[in-house]
Amino acid sequence: MKIVSNILRSVPALLCGCSLFFGACDNSEEAVPGGTGDGRVSFRSSDIKPMKSRVSGAAWDNGDRVGIYMKKAGAALNAGNIVEGGDNKEYSASAAGSLVAVSDPLYYPLNGDKVDFVAYYPYTQGIAGYAFVADFAAKQNAPQEIDLLYSNNAANKDANDPSVSLSFEHQFSKLTMRIVKGVGVTDLDFSALAVKIKGMPGKVSFDLGTKVVTSQGNGDIVPRTVTAGMLYEAIVAPGKAADRKVDFELDGTTYTWAIPAELVLTAGKNHRYNVTVNKISTITIEVAEADVEDWTPEGPAEEIGISKVRGVEFISLPAGEFMMGSPVGVGKDNERPQHKVTLTKGFRMSKYLITNAQFAEFMNACGIGSNAKYAGGLYPDKALVKSGSWVGVRWKDDEWQPEQPSVNQWPVINVSWYGAMEFARWIGGRLPTEAEWEYACRAGTTTKYYTGDQINVDEVQAVLSGIKAPGSNENKQYIVGSCPPNPWGFYEMIGSVEEWVSDSYYTYTEDAAVDPSHPVLSDKVVARGAAWWHSAADAGSAFRRDKAPDTMGDSQGFRIVLSE
Repeated sequence: MKIVSNILRSVPALLCGCSLFFGACDNSEEAVPGGTGDGRVSFRSSDIKPMKSRVSGAAWDNGDRVGIYMKKAGAALNAGNIVEGGDNKEYSASAAGSLVAVSDPLYYPLNGDKVDFVAYYPYTQGIAGYAFVADFAAKQNAPQEIDLLYSNNAANKDANDPSVSLSFEHQFSKLTMRIVKGVGVTDLDFSALAVKIKGMPGKVSFDLGTKVVTSQGNGDIVPRTVTAGMLYEAIVAPGKAADRKVDFELDGTTYTWAIPAELVLTAGKNHRYNVTVNKISTITIEVAEADVEDWTPEGPAEEIGISKVRGVEFISLPAGEFMMGSPVGVGKDNERPQHKVTLTKGFRMSKYLITNAQFAEFMNACGIGSNAKYAGGLYPDKALVKSGSWVGVRWKDDEWQPEQPSVNQWPVINVSWYGAMEFARWIGGRLPTEAEWEYACRAGTTTKYYTGDQINVDEVQAVLSGIKAPGSNENKQYIVGSCPPNPWGFYEMIGSVEEWVSDSYYTYTEDAAVDPSHPVLSDKVVARGAAWWHSAADAGSAFRRDKAPDTMGDSQGFRIVLSE
C-alpha cells in the first residue's frame, strides 16, 4: 500500500509582500522567468483514500510529522549535499492530506540547480547519521513510532516542475498471529495467553540514503495484543534471522513454535499465521503455512482474513472441531443430543447480514422484475422476496430498491430460502451449512451464548425481545453492525433476524460428524439465529427452527459463505 503526496511548486508569497501561507495579494503559481526563482515548495496530498490510519498504510492522521530532506540531485544523502537548509525539515500532515512546514518551509535553490527529495515518517528530531532507529522490543504498543514510511522517488526537480510526487511505502514487516481453539481446548482460558517473539532484531537502524537495515542486537518482542487470547501482531525487521521462535505461555507452561529458517519476512508485507492450540493428552501447537499479503488497512477490530466480494465483507475461518447443539438442561429439545463436529476445510463467511441495498443490487443486476421471480435462476418459478415489506425491499419505478433510504443498511427481510440461494450464487458462494453457521456463531465458545451464559441487556449484545438496538426505538432489526461482534468478528449472529442455512431440517444424533451436510430433500429447511421477537431464553448459539423454503417473513434474512 502506498501513500502519495504531491509537492507543488509555487512562487513564495513573500515576493508579493504577503504572508507565507495566505495573503491579500495574488500568490501566483507560475514559474519565475528562466526557472531560477526562489519558489517555495508547497506540499499537498492528492491521491490518499480516506482510511483509518497511516499505520494501516493508507492515510495520514492529523498532526502526523514527516521529515523531508532536500539534497543535490544524484548525490548521496549526507551533510555536504544538503541544499538550502533542507536537512530533516519537519512537516505536519492532516487527514485531508496537506503537508505544512512546522517552521520555515523549503525553497528551491536560487541558482536553479536541480534537487532530490527524501522523506520519511515518523519524523525524528535530531536524527543521527541519517539513520532512522526503530525499537521493536520497546514500541510494539506504539506502532505509529516504528511503522517507517519512506520516499526516495523525487529526483532532478527544480522550480520549473509543476508538481513532484512523493510515494511512501512501508519499510518493515508485519507478523500477525491468530489463535484458534482446536481439539479438546474447551476448558482452557486463553485470555491470559502470553506471546513472545525471540531471536529477531529487537532494534534496527534504517539508512535513509541507502535503505540498508542494520540490526542493533536481538531482543524479546512482545506483540501488540489486538484481541486478548485471539489476535496478536508485531512490526518486525524484514529478512531472515537464525533461531527465530515464538513462545506461547499458557497456565504456567511455555509452548514454542520455531519459525522456519527459510522464511524471509518481506518489507511492506503482512505475514499472517493461524496458530491452532490442541489438547488431547497434552497441549500442542500447530501453525499453518503463512498467508502473505500486502500490508493493508484492517477493520475496527483488525480482523485477520478479511476480504470483500461485490461489496460483501467476509472473514476467513480455519478448519476446526466443536461440540454442536446443546447439552441436557440447556436450550430446546431439537438442539440435542449435543455431538462432536469436525470441519476439515476452512471457509469464508460474510461478516454482516446481507442488507437491503445489497439484495436490491442483486435483483436489479439479474434483471428480476416485479414478480420477484428469476427466470435465469435455479428456481425460476419461486418468488425470491416479498415486495413492499415493512422495512425490506420493494419494486418501485421499474426497479428494486430499499423500501426507504434510511433502511439501506438494515438486514434484508422477507427473503425466501430460494432468494437467499440465488443471491449466494450471484456472489459466487453458497449458504452456510448448519454446522458451519454454528461453528462461526460459537467462535470457540462452549457456553449457551457466545457472550457467555447470558446476554447482557444493558450492553445491548443482541437485538431480541425487550432489547433495543442502539439508536432504535424498536426491538426489531436495525443497521447491521449495531451490536458488538462475537469473538471471531461476526455481527448479529444472535438476534435481529433468523438466518437461512443450506440444510434440510433433520434430527440430531449423538454420532460424531465430519463436514455434515443435509441437501434439501424435504419440505422443511433450517433457519438459525434467533430473531428480534425471540426471548433471550431461546436465543442461544444452538437455536434452530424448521421452516418451509418459501417462507418470506419480516424476521427472515441470511448471510453467505465462500469456500476456500
